Amino acid sequence: MYLLGTQALLDAASGSHAQLMQWLDGVSRGAIHLSVISFGRALHEVTQLAPSGDRSCYLQNLETLTAMVRDQGHLLAVDDRIGRTWAHLLSMDLKMTQPSGETVDLDDDNRIVVATALQRNLTLVEPAQPYQATLPKLAVHAY
Repeated sequence: MYLLGTQALLDAASGSHAQLMQWLDGVSRGAIHLSVISFGRALHEVTQLAPSGDRSCYLQNLETLTAMVRDQGHLLAVDDRIGRTWAHLLSMDLKMTQPSGETVDLDDDNRIVVATALQRNLTLVEPAQPYQATLPKLAVHAY
């Protein structure tokens, strides 16, 4: 069972990452989960793009992917167990690499998504990140 990270959701909605798209084609739809946090962050990112045909397509793909996950009952809310794990993650020095190559602190949204993966025993799907090595209980499918 897999949890799409926010970047994976953005990459899937854009259709621009061939390796991820090939992997998704081989995974059962019932195995894919999504945090409402990733959906909200991805929706925000897409709506900040300049209006264009690409943005409309991006939004449509995002809504389609989210509906597919929701229809499976796998659109995940944050509960108190996730909140407790998130609180622990907030005290840790976790680093991520932005698409620009800059290394920064893992933001709160992504920490909630990581907490969700840990609490739900899901494999997090996202690009390889420096913080992943510091969380041995986190299963990751890096693309």
